[in-house]
Parts: sequence; structure tokens; C-alpha cells
Amino acid sequence: EELRDSELLLAELQEKADSLEEKHTLLLRRVRRAERDRDVAVQRSAEVEVAVRQLREEAAPVIARFMESEVLRSQLQACSEDLVRLKEEMAACKDELAEGLPKLAELEDDEAECAGALAQLEAQHTEEVSLLTTLHKQDLSSSFAAPVHREIRLGTETPLPLKGPLSLSRDAWQGEVQGVQVRTPTARARRAAFVSLATEDYGRGALVMSASMRSRLPEDVDVIVFSDAELAVVPGVSVRELEDLPTVSPPQQAGEPLMPHFRFCWRKLGLWALEEYDVIFYLDSDMLAVGDVAGLLDFMPEEGQLGAVPSCECWRSESCNYTLGPREGLYVNAGLLCFRPSMLELGKMREALANWTFSERDAQPNAAHFFPEAMPFAEQDFLNSFFRGRIRPLPSAFNALQHAMKNPKHMAALELEKCRILHYVMGKPWERASRVDEDVADLRALWWQAWKDNASKACLHPRWERHRVHAALPLFLVKDFVNVEGEASLISEIYGEELKGRWTQLRRRRLLCLGGVPHPDGAICEDLPQAIFQLGSNLVRVGATEGSPNQCFINQYSPGEGIDAHCDGPQFHPEVAILTLEGPALLHFGLVEKKAYPHLPPRFEVLLEPRSLLVMRGEAYNLYVHRIDHAEADTTRDGLEVQRARRRTSLTFRRLAHVKLESKDVKGEAERLGRQAQWRWFATQLSEFD
Repeated sequence: EELRDSELLLAELQEKADSLEEKHTLLLRRVRRAERDRDVAVQRSAEVEVAVRQLREEAAPVIARFMESEVLRSQLQACSEDLVRLKEEMAACKDELAEGLPKLAELEDDEAECAGALAQLEAQHTEEVSLLTTLHKQDLSSSFAAPVHREIRLGTETPLPLKGPLSLSRDAWQGEVQGVQVRTPTARARRAAFVSLATEDYGRGALVMSASMRSRLPEDVDVIVFSDAELAVVPGVSVRELEDLPTVSPPQQAGEPLMPHFRFCWRKLGLWALEEYDVIFYLDSDMLAVGDVAGLLDFMPEEGQLGAVPSCECWRSESCNYTLGPREGLYVNAGLLCFRPSMLELGKMREALANWTFSERDAQPNAAHFFPEAMPFAEQDFLNSFFRGRIRPLPSAFNALQHAMKNPKHMAALELEKCRILHYVMGKPWERASRVDEDVADLRALWWQAWKDNASKACLHPRWERHRVHAALPLFLVKDFVNVEGEASLISEIYGEELKGRWTQLRRRRLLCLGGVPHPDGAICEDLPQAIFQLGSNLVRVGATEGSPNQCFINQYSPGEGIDAHCDGPQFHPEVAILTLEGPALLHFGLVEKKAYPHLPPRFEVLLEPRSLLVMRGEAYNLYVHRIDHAEADTTRDGLEVQRARRRTSLTFRRLAHVKLESKDVKGEAERLGRQAQWRWFATQLSEFD
């Protein structure tokens, strides 16, 4: 019986085991189904995330269009009000016109009488001008017939009589300057330019030289640097293409110059083509103004004359020009030249070079007797020969050679306090000093102080087509737009005490808003800080933007922080300039409507390096969104990994499209209160910019 009961129990347990086995199998199937469902869900989640990101990119222009419609709506309302006001003014004008028609008829009669009287006066004026011209020519003839004698003393007791115009009539130049007694000043030129030439190697020299001249000359005097390289200069200095000047080549028989870089100096002969100026003052780019140079403007050479400083010739057995002053057949240094530009004179120089012979070289008592080469000093030898007998000497204070100043023979004549322009011949201050340069360490220190004072104000003058990122887009990237000194000056201004309390902490970066902010009623702008304003002015000066920016957004990024894909929208003019400081970042661009613009790149990236400037215009502004990934490092398409810096500062310059009041027009308390209200409103909208 127990066995039968056990068999029954065993059968029952077997049935339960079979049932559990079926349940186990069923559960395994459910687990596998759940795992498949989970994989499908993960895949769908990724697809949804991609779709959401795409929707965000597609929504950006829609949001921008909505903002544009809001702006247009407010503008339309303002136009309606203006239309009503104009209709009222038109009605008033019609009434005034009806009253003014009779008076107009009377004025027309008076005009006819005045026209007759004016014709008589013009005829009388023509006769008077003709008479005055005749008298003026007679006066000039009598003046040239009796040349004025002056005395020039250059550190000696023996006066040297000279003839011809040598005048420095400003107050600071009255009496004796550097031993030069001036008695008959000539008239100041109507338009003058101080001009230099520079290669890339002389870029820093050109920056310092032009800055020192700009700060000491009137605003109506142009300071120009011609170069075939991209140069950085301070505001007020123009950079022009070297190819704008005609090329003058030396003859083959001129031989090799003493120094290879002297070949470039022949280009200065092309300056005689600048006939838009009355007088040109040429300076080498390794010079530095240390005193009053504006008195040079009173020196007006005659046609065919050349003003220059006699060169130091201590290698000669007889005394040097610096010591006893110019002699017959003087030899001048071509570092400073003063002349009246003339295409006719340029043609004569070209003809003289084409017919150059050794006999002409041997006829001049200059360096050619000491050096065996035909023209060891290149254009300097030629100019001394070509203008022989037509050179008007200038005081050595205007071209004081650095090593000559340390020569015991010249210490009295070339005291630093008397010098106006230093000339760093031989060793350049921006190059590594040699033992020879130890004697002029104090003069080199003057140059470095001038660099320190001006380098932070300078910016590069780009040749924009060289910096185009993509051939089909108006997008430009300029590396080293500002130098290290300029970057340090901007950082000091941005993070200084004056702006310390104006920063806003957003979710993934810090933001500083300067200038004006977008507002439906039109922005009421404020003045930009001086350093930021100067940088904005430089952007206009070098052609980065068409108009002066009235807004600057400054973003501070830490490692791991970035900005989502966005477009700036219609509330700004379609141009933006972004200056990157301190650290790099990779900026990604994405075309919003790819099918509509198949000729444009759908996606690309730009590496923003410290001190670089990115300029977006036109299609690059309107058709693309851009972003910076939230990462601690960027990887380019070429596989280059770029680590983020401890801090990256970005300055974004824009022009607001709808402006109610520019900063110069904000004068009353009501306008200032209105601006504060706009800033408070904008603070509530900042989440859209994060």
C-alpha cells in the first residue's frame, strides 16, 4: 500500500515537474522576447534622438522666421503710424505750397537778375586771376634770380654756406635746430604723405616706425606702408599693396649689392608715381621717431630736387659729413627722402638706369670709390648720382644712424635729446643682439618701449581672399589677427573690475553682453568699452565688417562647455566677426536646407585657434547653423585631437538690424531708463541663447 501511495505521489510530482518545465520554457521565451523588445527600444531611442536633433536644426530657421515676423509686425505698426503722420504733414505742405507759389515766381525773377550779375563778376574775376598769375610768375623769377643764403652748423664753429630751400618754421623749430639756422621758411605742402616699404621680415619694424610717426603728425597727413605681405599696424596707418607701385629694376652692370636685402630697396623709386600727393617723405621701416617730426612738413622741395640727410662716412680719410657738414659732391643716406612725386621724373630715372655706365659711377665722390662693386648700396648710390647737384641736405637729427651716435666724433652733434628720428642700420632691435649692438643697448631699449606702447593697438590687415575657408562661401578665417600683446590687453579689459559685475552665469557658459540687445521696439545702445570699441573700429578699417559693430557678446567657456547649434537670425545684419582668445575650439557648420542648395557643402568644421578672427557673411550667415560641442577635447575630420584650454574667451561682434537709438543719441534720463528696461527684458530671454 505504501508502495502504491509512493507511486501515486511520484506520478503527481512528475506531473508538477513537467508543468514547471513548461513554465520554465515559457519564461525563457518571454525573457528572449523582452530582450529583443529592449534592443528594439534602444534602437528606436537612438533614432528618436537623431530625429529630435534634426528637428531642432530644422526648427532653428522657423524660430528665426517667427522672430523676423514679430520684428516686421512691430515695424509695420510703426509704419502705419508714420503713414498717418505723413498724410497730415502732406496736407499741411499743400497749404504751404499754395501760399508759396506766388513767392516762387518772384524768386525766379530775382534769380534771372542774379545770374546776369554773376556772369559779370565771373568775367571780372577771370581778368583778376590772370593778372595775379602774371605778377606771381614775375615774383618767382626774381626770387630764383637772387637765392637766399643760410648757414648750417653741424657741431663745429665753421659755418657752411648753402643755397636752396631748407625750412622748419613751426614754433618748436624757431631759431637753431641741431645747429641749423633757418631764416626763410617755405610754404607748407597742401597734401603730404609719410611712406615706407616693408617685407615680412621687417613687419615689426614697420609697425613701430609707422606708429611713432602717426602719433607725431597731424591727422590730415597720411601715413602709408606698402608691402607684399600682410602687416599689422596701428589705427591711422594705411597698408597698401606693393604692386600698386611701378617696378624699377637696376641695370645688369650694377652688380650685386653689399647686402642681399638691398635689392628690395629699388622698389622705393616707384614712390615717385604717387602724384596724388604734393610731397612724399619716405622712411625706412627700421627707423623710429623720438622727437618732433612735424617740422618736416614745412620743407617743400622744388620739382626735381631731393631732400635727404648726408650720410656718415667715417671710413673716409677726411672728416665725415656728420662732423663738418656737407661738402661739394655730398653723399646722402636714402633712409629718409623728401621729394615731389612726378611720373616725368620717374621716367627720367628709368632712362638713366637703362643707360647707366661705370663712368657715371666713377664721377661721384661717394662709396663707389671704396667698394669695388658698381652699386654696393643699390638705389642709394643711384639716387646720389642721379640727383647730383639737386640735393637739398636735411639736418642729421632726422636720420641719426644708431652706431654713428656712439662715435666720439659725433656725440656733440647727435645727442639723443637733439635727435628726431633714429635709424637702426645694421643690427635690428627685433632681432637677436650681437656684441656689436651692445654699444647701442639704450637705443634698442627705446625701440622696445615703442613696441610695448603700440603693439597692443595693432591688428593685421588681411588680404581676405587668402583666408577664405570655402570657395563657395563668404567665410574667412584669419590667424593671429591680434598679437600676444593685443590679446593680453583685451583679456585685462574683459576681466577687469569695470565689467566684473556684468557677467551672467548661464547653464553651460558665462556671458557678458555689451552694446545693445535685440528688442521688438528697437535697441537702445550703450557705448562699448574703449578696448572693445577700438577693436570694432579696426574690423571696419580692415574690411572685416561693412559697418561699426554696436553689439559685442563675450562668452567664457571652460573645458567641457560649448554651445548648441543655432543661427543668429534676422535681428542682426548678415555679418558677424568672432575673435577667439586664450584657447582653441572646433566650430561645426551644418547646412539647414541641403536639397535647396546642392552646390554648398552640407557640413564642415573650422578650427578656431587663439587670436584668430572668423568672419561670416551672406550665405554662411543665413543658410547655416553652427555649434561647439560640449567636450574637453575636439577631434577634426583629419583625426587631429585638440585639447581645450583652461579657459576660452570668445568675442562676437554684430550689428543690430533694428536700432531705436545709437549710444550717441542717448542723452536724457528717459532714454537711459528705457535702455535699462530693455536689458531687464533681455535677461528673461537668455535661456534661448544657452
